[in-house]
Amino acid sequence: PLNLTGRGALTKSDILCLQGGYPAILPQAKDGQQVTLIDRRTWTSRTTMENKLRCIFYIGFVLAQDEKAQTEGVFIVIILLTPRLQGWDPQWLKYGWKFARTAIPVKAKPLGVCLLPKSGDQSLFQGMFSSFVASLVQGGFPINRATMLVEEEESKIRDSLLAAGLTLEGIPTSLGGEYQMEATLQWV
Repeated sequence: PLNLTGRGALTKSDILCLQGGYPAILPQAKDGQQVTLIDRRTWTSRTTMENKLRCIFYIGFVLAQDEKAQTEGVFIVIILLTPRLQGWDPQWLKYGWKFARTAIPVKAKPLGVCLLPKSGDQSLFQGMFSSFVASLVQGGFPINRATMLVEEEESKIRDSLLAAGLTLEGIPTSLGGEYQMEATLQWV
């Protein structure tokens, strides 16, 4: 069974991954749409690709219980870049998008978030942006459903997320909102 006992399809490592907030279900958007967060900062040193995929599948399973998630979509807030979070595996992301598109019965609406360093080389962002878009296309994902939010200040990221329909209570504190990641433990 797909449950959180550690004796079903999810392993104890998967459950630890979910409890750590990868991925996390956030409070619903203003219009009632589901919101989930993909934040690589919550990975542990033991998080494997298999853990990530099983956790994404589990979250997709939970979200798919809401008919609106299947018909109108789910916001997927993806933290791509912050001053302390750089680099990623583009192959993993391409595979992840293909998996999400074909195995999870929800309509995904990716919101890529890049919080740029206030100074320094902007080429890192250019590489991340190009890689993110390429992974969507290679994974067969409709690029017109993706949005990129690129700012140098948390408050501007927060304002952009609010304009996209998220609530202040549903935006993580690391992006200028009020959602405490510890709240993840309430639903896991």
